[in-house]
Amino acid sequence: MTTAGSGFLGKIISQRADGTDKPKEIGAATKLPRVSHDGKFLLFIVDDRGRALLRIAPIGEGGTVGAAQPFFRGENEPSIASFDVSPDGRLLAYAAEDPSKRLDVFVTEFPTGNGRWQVHTGGTAPRFTSNGTELVFATGSLGAGGEAKGRLSAIAIASTPGPAWRRDGALRHRCAASPEPHALGI
Repeated sequence: MTTAGSGFLGKIISQRADGTDKPKEIGAATKLPRVSHDGKFLLFIVDDRGRALLRIAPIGEGGTVGAAQPFFRGENEPSIASFDVSPDGRLLAYAAEDPSKRLDVFVTEFPTGNGRWQVHTGGTAPRFTSNGTELVFATGSLGAGGEAKGRLSAIAIASTPGPAWRRDGALRHRCAASPEPHALGI
């Protein structure tokens, strides 16, 4: 897979590495496409009338890419700024726009998109650590002079996402081991 174009807008082209087939255009993307760690899925963001929507396409045994489908099903498909797939291929982290245009960080099951757990209010560029035990993301704002002010934060990720009940009966989410992220610094 390669991208052709400049900046973040380009065509996604599929062609066997040995060149034995003709290039096949998959579609246009606003961010560089990513292949899941197991090599079974291609993920990319498309522009749909100003909304950035996540698409997923299966990758076949011979490396052929199937038809792209919306990753999120339903009418309320979130506008996605960035995303990452966990190293074990079970979770997708993404930064989505809320109605006020603020970006929040979420986790969902991969590749099904089942469940949606908000792990932080305000944040972008989520990335799983190489061992998948933490989700790292950027938070911050612009200073008075327009300079970026922010920090890199991390949240511990449990082995199984989803709701869990504490002994005192309170609901907590298992995607975050602690209620506040710890700063890694910028």
